[in-house]
Amino acid sequence: MGIKNTIKNIPFIYNPLHAIMIGANQIPVRIGGIFRENGLFLNDNYKELQKYKDVYKNKRCFLIANGPSLTVDDLNLLKGEYTFGCNKIFYLFDKSEWRPTFYCVLDEDYIAKYQDEIFSYIDMPVFTNNVIAKRLKPENKERKTILYSQQIMYSNFKAWPNLMSYTYATKQGTIMSFVMAVALYMGFSEINVLGMDNTSTTAGNHFVGYKEDKSLEANLNRRIKENGWDANHWKNQTEIEMSEFRKYADSNGIKIYNVTRGGKLEVFPRRDLDECFEQIKK
Repeated sequence: MGIKNTIKNIPFIYNPLHAIMIGANQIPVRIGGIFRENGLFLNDNYKELQKYKDVYKNKRCFLIANGPSLTVDDLNLLKGEYTFGCNKIFYLFDKSEWRPTFYCVLDEDYIAKYQDEIFSYIDMPVFTNNVIAKRLKPENKERKTILYSQQIMYSNFKAWPNLMSYTYATKQGTIMSFVMAVALYMGFSEINVLGMDNTSTTAGNHFVGYKEDKSLEANLNRRIKENGWDANHWKNQTEIEMSEFRKYADSNGIKIYNVTRGGKLEVFPRRDLDECFEQIKK
């Protein structure tokens, strides 16, 4: 660990070595992705995942982030809509009749500590990556629809919603980039983002009723220190990832709106949530 951290502090040595390592790790993932894209060597997971490709074209959905602006009243507006929830969104289930249509989870620390709790609440289709899928207990997978995409390592994030080949989802990224990729893979032509405040990633920056875990906050800080990231890494990473999705959406005729009440994310056009529903219900 000492040698590794020392090398990280020498950019002209670490950066090319890191790039070589990432490139080498990407080769088998990309080759496997080509086979899957052409319908070859599909296991049961990919056969099922294939069924979700573009099935919601010309439909609208809402991606629910867990920022402090998120309220139960806003969630209640979403009943009957296609929605994506993630992480500990289930802590609001006892306060609302709303349930997400789909659920996403990627964080290894969450799974290590909370998978029993997660799967006691979650009975809708779950989307994740191969790393998390391997760590799920058999009893938590029983009678559940759990689908995964192959994780790929990256140095520069890319908006890549083709889950049959691979997904950009690693420890340096955010859960919402994966949620966005899943929604695009399913073919939604209008995507509304709610609760993505992007104001902080420390404890206390979640919706009211969220049960904070100081150990998870400590792990976030550990990742920042080990990787030599800026203290604002998670906020900056969100900007990077969402900016890439904005470019992808603009190039493919897809509308993405930020319907968050407040917050700091200005990548997508703003849209008032209440007005959005007034237009929708007419």
